[in-house]
Order: sequence, then structure tokens, then C-alpha cells
Amino acid sequence: MHIEIESKRLKYELDIKGKYSVIQGDSGNGKTNMCRLLQQRLTGDKTIKIQSDIPVLTIAPFDSGEGLQTIRNSIVVLDENYKILREPDVAFILRESDNYFIIIYRKNLDFLPLCVENLYEMQADGRRHWIQPKYTVSGRKNFTRVRHILVEDKVSGFEFFQEHFDVDVISAMSKSEIVRCLKRLVEMDSEYNDVLIVYDAAAFAYQKEALDVWLDESKLRVQILDWYSFEHYVLTQAPFLINLTQEEIGKKWESLEQAAENQLKNRINYHKGHLPDCLKQHSSCNACRQIDTCEYKHHVFRPDICINEEGNRMEVF
Repeated sequence: MHIEIESKRLKYELDIKGKYSVIQGDSGNGKTNMCRLLQQRLTGDKTIKIQSDIPVLTIAPFDSGEGLQTIRNSIVVLDENYKILREPDVAFILRESDNYFIIIYRKNLDFLPLCVENLYEMQADGRRHWIQPKYTVSGRKNFTRVRHILVEDKVSGFEFFQEHFDVDVISAMSKSEIVRCLKRLVEMDSEYNDVLIVYDAAAFAYQKEALDVWLDESKLRVQILDWYSFEHYVLTQAPFLINLTQEEIGKKWESLEQAAENQLKNRINYHKGHLPDCLKQHSSCNACRQIDTCEYKHHVFRPDICINEEGNRMEVF
């Protein structure tokens, strides 16, 4: 969605996607002024011009969330000093709200499932201000020289790599533990290297910077598989060939991961806690409650992730 907020002195041009967008940046580059313009507009200042397909507004800085209850299908801009962002149930408030959110916050908002593409930095050139993504998703699927695979959680994605790839697979147990897990592995084995790190880009924005910093310092030989999520990846494969985007899911879901998980549950006997039989190499559909409607029984699941372009199996070097 394209947004323009303009006064006589300032102009903001923003392009956002997904339910949450977070803008970071140094003090003095105009982030808070954007909220002030919206507050002026709320008081009836008609010199503030806004161009957007849906309303763009803010709430009172001291509002703890009650004001959001009367707002629907809008883009709500919140500054880091707003009371609502200090509420203990802020995650629930934002999740249940039928709105998009642009949040100006220099520190980490770990309670948000924020996509790496939705963490922005404010840029300015005189009167004009705009945002640009701090990180991107590479979408890379071909890798070389992998001895170890490190994943976030010990659930379906972890089992997927164990099932399909003949490589040592390790779980960090959570996305926030990836760096600590790597440190422990290197301390235990000074020769530890050639690692493929897998993370869900749909909710990894606040972990990526710490990971990048540590990798630069450690000089560890690593490669990155930054799929949006395991569920999103499965949907892109046959027979579904569904590539959900943040624009498509809008504000209904907090992340692509949540939307993709819901889609899989509606199509196959899927639960995030374990890898279903139909995604394994030697599957048996007889016990599945959805066998009558499932298209997977007519297909063999073959990942298109590979090393050295020698097929879908990773090789141990």
C-alpha cells in the first residue's frame, strides 16, 4: 500500500505490506514528526494532506487501547512513546484489532511476529522522507558444502530436514536462541563450520541483526536458507503451487507463517508439532482422516532444496 502524508514543510512517502511495519532510525530524521502531523489532522487541521486507499490516522499518545476499538480497516501509526505500546497485553490488542499498524520504535518489539522485510529505516532528503527495508529475503535454495543444519525449533521443520536430508540437523529450540546455540557448538568443537542456518523470515526481523553481527565477528562458514516458513514452503510445492504474499493476507493474519499454517490445516492432516506422513519419503495415507479429499496421495513430496544441483538430497562433505 502506498501512503503519502504531507504538510507545507514535510512530505512522507511510505510503501508498506502486511499487518505490521516497524520504522527504526536515528533521532532527528523525522519519524516522530509524522505522528505529529496525524495528530494535527485529528484536531481538524486541513493543511495536512493524506493520500491512501484506506484511512491513515493515529490515536492519542495517552490512549491505552480503547481508541482502537472504534477504528476499523485503517492504517494506525504509533510512536514509541505512546502508552499503548507499554500495555502488558499490547500483543493481544494489536492482534485482535482490524487494522494495519506502522510503529515507530528504535528498540526491539519482540512480541511482534515481524517479517524481516517489514523492518524499515527512515530516510530523508530535505523535505521528502521515505522508508526502505532494512533486510530482504534471498529465497536461495541451492547450497554447497553443508555439514550441519541449524533450525529454530524442534517441530515439523526440524523433522523435515531429518527426513529428507542426510546431514546433521540441530535445533536451537527457539529463534532467539540461534546465536547462543552457535556459540556453544563452536566452543565445543573448534572445527565446527559449514553450517546451513534455517530461519522463518516471516517472523525473524528482531533476531536477524544479532545473527548478522555475530557471524561477521565469528568468521564461521555459514549459508542461509531464509524461507518465510516451513508451511509457506510446502504450499509452494506440488500439488498446491500456492505462493501466499503479505499483500494477499492483508491484516487478517499477523504473518505469512500463520496464514500458511492455516491453509495447510485445511488441505492436509497438518499440525505444526510434527511432520505429517504425506510429507515424508515413504508415506502411507491409509490412516489419514482427509484421505478422500487430499491431493497429496497422488504425488510424492520432493523438496527442491539442493546442494551442487545434484538433486534434492544434501550431501555430506
